[in-house]
Amino acid sequence: MNSFSHFAGGAPSSPSRDLEAGGAAQSGWNFFGAGSDDVEQQPLLGGLADYGSSLRQAASSRLGMGPKPPPTRLERACSCCPALTYQQRLVGFVMCFAAGMVLSLTSLFSFTSLLLGNPTPFALKYTLGNLLAMGASSFLVGPVKQCTDMFAPERRVATSLYAGSLLATLTCIFYLHSKLLTFVAICCQLCAMVWYFVSYLPFGQKALQQCLRGMRFLGGSVF
Repeated sequence: MNSFSHFAGGAPSSPSRDLEAGGAAQSGWNFFGAGSDDVEQQPLLGGLADYGSSLRQAASSRLGMGPKPPPTRLERACSCCPALTYQQRLVGFVMCFAAGMVLSLTSLFSFTSLLLGNPTPFALKYTLGNLLAMGASSFLVGPVKQCTDMFAPERRVATSLYAGSLLATLTCIFYLHSKLLTFVAICCQLCAMVWYFVSYLPFGQKALQQCLRGMRFLGGSVF
């Protein structure tokens, strides 16, 4: 074997040198192969980490465990309202709603004075009764939810008209002292109240518009 190596012109190779050469070749293979795999796996691992963090944020926000958003102006304005238990909310709702209904019903006893030209007793009882009945639901859902529902995009115009008619009626009673304007404000309040309450019904305003158009068509055909 040694004679063949001398004849080939090369030095005899030892087993330790062959092992060192094999280890160097293997390390070079690992450098060029495994390193490329790591580079390819880095974007995949980063995408999985981002996806996992987004899932954790979504789950925490859905369960109410994430950071809470800053309070709005409406929430800061209603923060002065005391915290009530469920039983206290029910008692407040029943008392407020019952007082509103009593005032609204007793206003009917003043309907005669309304026809005789003195609308003040009827307007005062009826307006205060509507205010109490409308504010009674805030005991159940809270003042923030109540105001948010009242001024929703599909109900904003109806709420503004109804609140404006209530304010106009009280202004005519206590400030202007005009019987004619008070009577006009009562009529506007009745129409605005109907338009406001049908806004809580699905397709209620559209159905009311169709009914009014049908009545106008029948009135035009008769006359």
